[in-house]
Amino acid sequence: MRICTVALSVVLAAVFLIGIFLLIPFPLLFSSETEFKEDIDFLSEGNFVHYRNNKSWVFSPELSCFTCGHDDPLVLPNAAYMVRC
Repeated sequence: MRICTVALSVVLAAVFLIGIFLLIPFPLLFSSETEFKEDIDFLSEGNFVHYRNNKSWVFSPELSCFTCGHDDPLVLPNAAYMVRC
C-alpha cells in the first residue's frame, strides 16, 4: 500500500506540473460546464450502480488567448488510471 501511495503522489505531482506548463502557453477557458449520467444500471440487488458520465464544456474565445481555438488539441492525463494499484 505504501508503494501505491508514493506512486500516486509522484503521478499527481507530475500532472500538476504538466497542468501548469499547459496553462501558461495555452490558456483555454470555458464559460460553462454541463454534466449528466446515462446508461444507468443498478447491480447486485441495488447495492451498486454503473453509469456513463457525460460532460460538456462551452469554449469561451473572448476569455482565452488570442491564438487559442476550440479545435486545439488538449490532453488531460488520468492520474487514477496511471497508478492502478
